[in-house]
Formats: sequence, C-alpha cells, structure tokens
Amino acid sequence: MKKTHKDFLIYTFIVYLAVAIDFFPFEIRLNPLDWDNKTLARFMVIFFVILYCSGFWNKLFINEKIKK
Repeated sequence: MKKTHKDFLIYTFIVYLAVAIDFFPFEIRLNPLDWDNKTLARFMVIFFVILYCSGFWNKLFINEKIKK
C-alpha cells in the first residue's frame, strides 16, 4: 500500500506541474485556488488518464487481493 500511495503522489505532482506551467503565454500559476474552471478540468482529465494508462488501479486492486 505504501508503494501505491507513493505512485499516487508522484503522478499528482507531475500532472500538477504540467498544468501549472502554461507556455502560451508563458506564465506559472502554482496556486490551485487561483486556477479557473478550464485549468481544473484539464488537471482532472490528465490526472485520471495517466492513472488509468499506468495501471494504477490494477496495481491497487491486485495488491489488495494478494494481501487478503
């Protein structure tokens, strides 16, 4: 469980930086409370796509089944 938690935090940080840095025009908005709805939606979509594609959910459920 510790490994899946670490993976979850790493994915969150990577997506956070990818969304916070806007290249056109170049600006960095690190405060998520200052983000508009479009930026929040982009963060959530990218985050869940990366979790789904990385097999995070499979690892989580397989580890729980093996421990039982």
